[in-house]
Amino acid sequence: MNFKMGNVTTGIAFGLGFMIAAPIAAKMLGGVGRPLLKEAVKGGMFVFDQSRTMLAEAKESFEDLSAEARSELAQSKQLPAKAQE
Repeated sequence: MNFKMGNVTTGIAFGLGFMIAAPIAAKMLGGVGRPLLKEAVKGGMFVFDQSRTMLAEAKESFEDLSAEARSELAQSKQLPAKAQE
């Protein structure tokens, strides 16, 4: 996985922006632009969901690496197996 925090942040911002702006734009466009607006909202929701998934995967990878590092350090008696948080 190629994780870049800027992409996730941008994706979340776009998703939230679409969700906030949709009701305002719907009133301004009336019935004519409603189908287009609905597609834009669905796209924003998709980007938001994908960003959340990427962030969860990155968090899990980091937690796995941390646990492995802690285990290796504990085996070499350089650090207690469970540090207080």
